[in-house]
Amino acid sequence: MTSGRRPSPRAPTRAYRIDGKDILIFDGLFTRREILEVDDECASMDYMRARNTEMNQGYTEWSVLLEPRTSRQHIVVQRIQAHLAILYPSWRFSLKQSYAKNLCYGDCPYPHVDARSEPDRVVLSTIYFANARWDPVWGGETQFFNGEMEALLAIAPRPGRLVIFDGSVLHRAGVPMRNCQASRYSLINKFLGTPRPRARAGAPAFEPSFLAL
Repeated sequence: MTSGRRPSPRAPTRAYRIDGKDILIFDGLFTRREILEVDDECASMDYMRARNTEMNQGYTEWSVLLEPRTSRQHIVVQRIQAHLAILYPSWRFSLKQSYAKNLCYGDCPYPHVDARSEPDRVVLSTIYFANARWDPVWGGETQFFNGEMEALLAIAPRPGRLVIFDGSVLHRAGVPMRNCQASRYSLINKFLGTPRPRARAGAPAFEPSFLAL
């Protein structure tokens, strides 16, 4: 699905920090029609059950690896990049990995980090919750942990919600509860950020500029 319009970026609905690292929540970025179209898109994908020894100790999970070249034209990715350009104006971001995930009751995701950040390199991970309907009693909240493995934040998979966070924050995808007959769909996109050339000499701290939105 490609973007047919370019809306003005918005400030985060809520913003958190764990161990000094950003976790930003955005609601209202997508129209109801867009949410329904992405839901249909995710529901029609051919998910593969594969083992992920890095992220969940070898348990299998349903996912589809997406081609970054094609994903760059997707409405979700374009909306994310529009926000990253304003949130972090001294940094340049490029899409490095894109995939869709299908979580069902009984799946077993483990806490993990997506990447280790460095002074001149950061990985921002994003989650777009793709279900057009989600009942809060179904659970499925993504959890975020501090460095001592204590869960400090749970984010519900509200339809059309986007989460942008530092990929070095420990987190775990949420599994639907037994009372949920639906799959929990999400689009995961990871962006590599490097300081823009003119900012390298005195590279600013990696801080979001919320007031610019």
